[in-house]
Amino acid sequence: SFGASACTDCQGGKYAPSSASSCATCAAGTYSKAIAGSCLLCPAGNFSAASASICGQCSAGTASSIGSTGCTVCLKGTAAPAGSGECAPCANGTYSPTSS
Repeated sequence: SFGASACTDCQGGKYAPSSASSCATCAAGTYSKAIAGSCLLCPAGNFSAASASICGQCSAGTASSIGSTGCTVCLKGTAAPAGSGECAPCANGTYSPTSS
């Protein structure tokens, strides 16, 4: 048997450190582009399932912290535009009666 003549690229959502013999899957809450040596945490306001090549954005009325696997619905009295890291309290003179 012969050794490899070239190294194979890992696809998005997978990674391989140097000298790896195979690609590993990125965990939920992380992502990678193709040919990555490691996975990156999804930024606040975003989320991912395992083996993601991009993070999804939280919709309006929801929020997430760094490295999240999903978005949390804002509680009454708070609100968040799409892609928010946190639900912010409504300012004086404004309100949010229901969860979005």
